[in-house]
Amino acid sequence: MNASPVRWWLSGMVAVGIIYGAIPPVSAETETNPVTPGDVPGLPAVAPVTPVPPNSPGVQDFRNLPPLLAPVLPEENPLTTPTEPAQVDIKTNQALSLRQSLELAAQTNRDLQVARARIDAARAGLRQAQAALFPTLDFQSNFQRTESAQSEISGRVARINAVGGSVANVVSGSNEGASITWDGTLRLNYNIYTGGQRGGQIQQAQEQLRQAVLNGVQVAQELQLDVSSAYYDVQNADAQVGIGQSAVRNAEVSLRDAQAQLRAGVGTQFAVLQAQVQLANSQQQLVNALRDQRVAQRNLVQILSLGNQVAVTASDPIETAGQWATPLDQSIILGWQQRPELVVQLSQRRFQEAQREIALSGIRPNLALFAQTDYLRFYESPTGLDKGGFGQGYVFGLQFSFTLFDGGAALAGARQATANIAVADISYANVRNQVRFQVEQAFSDLRANEANIKTAALALEQANESLRLARLRFQAGVGTQTDVINQENALTQAQGNLVTAVLGYNRALASLERAVGNAPFNFANFARPPVSP
Repeated sequence: MNASPVRWWLSGMVAVGIIYGAIPPVSAETETNPVTPGDVPGLPAVAPVTPVPPNSPGVQDFRNLPPLLAPVLPEENPLTTPTEPAQVDIKTNQALSLRQSLELAAQTNRDLQVARARIDAARAGLRQAQAALFPTLDFQSNFQRTESAQSEISGRVARINAVGGSVANVVSGSNEGASITWDGTLRLNYNIYTGGQRGGQIQQAQEQLRQAVLNGVQVAQELQLDVSSAYYDVQNADAQVGIGQSAVRNAEVSLRDAQAQLRAGVGTQFAVLQAQVQLANSQQQLVNALRDQRVAQRNLVQILSLGNQVAVTASDPIETAGQWATPLDQSIILGWQQRPELVVQLSQRRFQEAQREIALSGIRPNLALFAQTDYLRFYESPTGLDKGGFGQGYVFGLQFSFTLFDGGAALAGARQATANIAVADISYANVRNQVRFQVEQAFSDLRANEANIKTAALALEQANESLRLARLRFQAGVGTQTDVINQENALTQAQGNLVTAVLGYNRALASLERAVGNAPFNFANFARPPVSP
């Protein structure tokens, strides 16, 4: 195979689910057959793993995926809350592979949707900041009719003087004091130089968009790890149920053997009681395993943000997911090169540098251009002489401003931004150390579980053979029921150890993918990169 482990997960593992088989019952007339790992219910088949080299981020683009499993998709309106019990009853039980789970998560996960929305908001914020590169154009207009006592008297006097009429005739007139006007103003403003404030605000908006995209990448990587871990939890719960069922069957066989020997007069009531206690304990463990199975399945549904009436099961068999072929030292370098958390700190540093420029712009000169034109139209006046009059004017110029003293606010703001730059530098070094530790921890877990798989597989074969011999000895009368019970417990433990080792290996591999920053898909396809100034 020449695909990365993440791509291998996304394209493979589509085999049938865990099938709970039955271990042949052992009685006085039958002999126990050896049980291989693949024969035990829920137990993984240990197959040789193929080296798979890691790859760079951007494994697969899920934008054009066809709608998957329509019955399990959540409601369209996220504000919808069920109010009737029938609305939360489980109606769909969907078996999912790990690949299908990752694809569904890419479409339905709420955290990923929030990340996309924040990118859209940050992109709008950048466009808002870039609007300062353009001039503003304002228009204002007023249309009004005014009538006052003083203007009415003034109008009468003016008409008397103009036409030589009598006072009686003037008094009898109407609307002598009314005035109707329409005026408007058109103004253009443009900031030629802002002392670095405009450029700093645009730079901050660009960094906020960049950080939103990087946060989306982090969410996508965490989502891949969370979905994989939750899926492995479901597989583990299924395996524990299968192991519990196997333990119950073994305990039932032992109880039948003890009861048969008691009836034949070669056994004791004590052996029967021991077998009954063992069966009760196995049944209780099975009940707990079924509970854990339901919890694990609901946790996967919650991470996938599926509908309220959906339950999921794991369809993939439990098997190793691949092998990490990159040495530890190269894995550390890969993590430093690809982890978005480190780039976030660099972006935060540039954000604070822009903040320092904004602070210093308060004590730098500013130059602005303005131009304005206005007009006035009379439709009616108290004298009647201005009816139909129209006037227009304009003004333009440059405005220069400079703050001579601000009480030290600008310099204090600049010092604050400088201190925040130092914080970003220290945070970068701290995150870098955390990345190295996470890579080393996941790498160590991977190697340890790789060795545990071989040991657990061998121990399972030995436990199976020990149980077979213990039963033969008990049936022959040379062994005790305690020996059989101990070997049953040892077999159950060996089965669980193998499941734990295989799933622990897969979890470590998923954690290592997250630690080095291998993305499950190209999140940048959901969010265009920041626009260059």
